[in-house]
Amino acid sequence: MASRIDWDAVRQRLAAAEAAMARAWEPEQVRAILKRRAAQLAKESGTGVPEGEMIEVVEFQLGRERYAAESRYVRDVFPLERLTSLPCTPDFVPGIVDIRGEILSVVDLEKFLGLPKRGLTDMNRLVVLEQGEMRFCILADAILGVHAIPRSLVKQPLPGTDHVLGVAPDHLIILDVGKLTEDGRLIVDESA
Repeated sequence: MASRIDWDAVRQRLAAAEAAMARAWEPEQVRAILKRRAAQLAKESGTGVPEGEMIEVVEFQLGRERYAAESRYVRDVFPLERLTSLPCTPDFVPGIVDIRGEILSVVDLEKFLGLPKRGLTDMNRLVVLEQGEMRFCILADAILGVHAIPRSLVKQPLPGTDHVLGVAPDHLIILDVGKLTEDGRLIVDESA
């Protein structure tokens, strides 16, 4: 024979559960729970490195290598559209682009830095760099994101790599945009 259900006991248990849920979601308790969770997440994601000792970079793909430029020099990122070639320019300047009414030269870093060609690439992004009055674009295959890296983890570059600020532990090559913009080869002053 089937046992009978004690409906009074069921109602009492249901009332106790509802009361417990009502107490658990009071605004003060919700705020306390969220504050604890936020503090825990901040502790887990933090590097423990003071903000001034971090370097924020925009990372991009160039061939098989990953490069970065300090974000303070990166003005914008655009898809490559309507590249216009120019006569009397070095081979590392494939042309110019019109970005919001401003004409900027485009630099192919592989050619400028004398890097070996890595086969066919799909350079379809422009990273607009700016320091002082100097503004130009560099070609990139893809934009990989913005990251903050502790300066203490950036290793000094090898001698002879004048345009490299350093190398991050994951083999990310950080460009020295300051030295890059000071390079006289970027100033084209020839007449046809």
